[in-house]
Amino acid sequence: MDEIRKVIRQDRCLLITAVIVILITVSLVFIAQFLELRDSQTAVSASLLPAAVSGKAKPEGEHLGESRWLLVCPKLQSGVLAESLRLYGKCISVANQNQAGTELDPCSEISAGEGTHVAPWRLGQALPVVSSGIPTSLLAPSSEVPLPEARLEIRFLPRLALIIDDWGYDWAMADRFLSLDLPFTAAVLPGREKSQAQAALLRQRGHEVILHLPMEPIDPEIELDEGCITTSLDEAEIRRRVEQALASVGEVAGVNNHMGSKASSDERVVRIVLEVIGEHGLYFVDSRTAPTSVIDRVAAEMGIPAAVNQVFLDHYSDVDKVKAQIERLIRRAKRDGQAVGIGHVRPQTYYALAEMLPRFHEEGVVIVPASRIVSSSPDSQD
Repeated sequence: MDEIRKVIRQDRCLLITAVIVILITVSLVFIAQFLELRDSQTAVSASLLPAAVSGKAKPEGEHLGESRWLLVCPKLQSGVLAESLRLYGKCISVANQNQAGTELDPCSEISAGEGTHVAPWRLGQALPVVSSGIPTSLLAPSSEVPLPEARLEIRFLPRLALIIDDWGYDWAMADRFLSLDLPFTAAVLPGREKSQAQAALLRQRGHEVILHLPMEPIDPEIELDEGCITTSLDEAEIRRRVEQALASVGEVAGVNNHMGSKASSDERVVRIVLEVIGEHGLYFVDSRTAPTSVIDRVAAEMGIPAAVNQVFLDHYSDVDKVKAQIERLIRRAKRDGQAVGIGHVRPQTYYALAEMLPRFHEEGVVIVPASRIVSSSPDSQD
């Protein structure tokens, strides 16, 4: 019996010794791994710093913590991807949230704040060169305000182009729209009393100006403009009228159709119009006044940059209904990555847009000129 007790005591001592040795070994391994992880984070932070600031001399005394670096890649099919890295040994976190079945498109362009652009970039590539700061105004992207916190953020934001039609008349709301801090695209009618003057003011305010080209509607009772593009015209006359309309407005970035439910459905007419547009290096936005329009299909065949209106904002004179249409357009942009909507120089449109300005920021939607949306082949207007 004494021998048995002695053996038990010896086994117990050996067991305790083994447990202590295991605990010490695990602790040493844990400490070694922790130190290795800390060193690797420091190395990653140091390697990211040159990639973010290369090509731009840092003024003496400037610290990275005095500014925030922002990259924006708006083009997404759906979902949201955000990555944030804190430099100088701060924590590195990655948040990636995609809806089931969604698919991420390669980024078409990257901007450091709205209005500043750098080369295309794909996930997995080295970070591109960016500049610090964010714009204080959507219409004055060059002004910058330094932000606290050292933080490099990569955000993918949906884009939204807002086209305001029917400039050229002495509208009562024209001045209000000109004072609106929103980079909408202005579609100017040719040959109107205020066409050239308003186009000049719009350009001066930083808006993208396009020609609002009158085209033949289906309703025969609608009075047509003298220079309207109709299906009865021969090729030479169509070309002459398009050239005349372009000259009437002056320098433009693109064209969209005014009315045109009949002419936009006639492939012969559309091809002639788009040939002239292509010769001038312009894009075309199909206002989609008829579901039978062939503009987007023919433009794609001809290699003409194009886009399609998806939501008319102001069929109704009620401000709340216009706001509901804007919300609809925001949802469309977030779902598809980008969207195009058309409104007019009307009171309800102005008041709705003015009230909705915070919503664009809340929903993370970037308002861009129509030239940033073209060649996207979106769905038809609904």
